Amino acid sequence: MYLCDAQLTGKYLSMEHDDILEFINNAKINNLRSIDLSNREITEIPSEIGKLTDLEYLDFSYNNISKLPPEIGNLTNLKSLLLMKNEIDVLPPEIGNLKKLKLLDVSHNHITELPQTMGSLTELKTLDASYCSIHALTLSFNKLLSLKELYLEENPLSFTHDKIADRLYASMHFLT
Repeated sequence: MYLCDAQLTGKYLSMEHDDILEFINNAKINNLRSIDLSNREITEIPSEIGKLTDLEYLDFSYNNISKLPPEIGNLTNLKSLLLMKNEIDVLPPEIGNLKKLKLLDVSHNHITELPQTMGSLTELKTLDASYCSIHALTLSFNKLLSLKELYLEENPLSFTHDKIADRLYASMHFLT
């Protein structure tokens, strides 16, 4: 079952912690595969999000979220994770558990580094980490063989590993 935005109007325009918990419980009961909770003034994602193991699409963009719970790593069927325009400083290492992830957008956050576990995202095709504060990429980026689009503009990035720079240059269609 897919959730359309119309189902969120009214009660869920602005969501407090209890609203999110209720929403997660309803999503679990209804076996939702797609959730869009963008623009809801959300400040925290409860750990219960990890119960939605059938999710394929999750959008928490344009909120005020400062951290992701480690339980985000339980969403092993997730294909798209949109987190742009939040206040996130760190991605948890459990993000590496999302083996089916094809699209990850963490742009316009305060992230300074991407975790080593990102190298486990072997199906990742698009990564947008633009407008963050990333200084360097780890060697684990060499394992992202499916990566076709990488957006890193407006980061104080320096390539400290020639292997990463060579790999990105040789295999990517887009590097901005």
